[in-house]
Amino acid sequence: MRTYLRAIMLLRGYDHNQLAEALSSKFGIEMHYDQLRKLTHRGTFKAEFLIQCVVAMGGESLEMPRFESDDSHPSR
Repeated sequence: MRTYLRAIMLLRGYDHNQLAEALSSKFGIEMHYDQLRKLTHRGTFKAEFLIQCVVAMGGESLEMPRFESDDSHPSR
């Protein structure tokens, strides 16, 4: 989840300060940007928080990347 959130932030052009402001205005979640940075780097947050972050950044849905199987490597 940590990598997904950081990727969405990068794609939407949000830094931790902007995301903290968006969470505050959209959901009333008061969080200092440094707290948010630590939380996102550790990855210790619930899926509910991930969804709130995506919605606060203007997302309407969570799109998970599609991985194709790579048959060129032998099975272990």
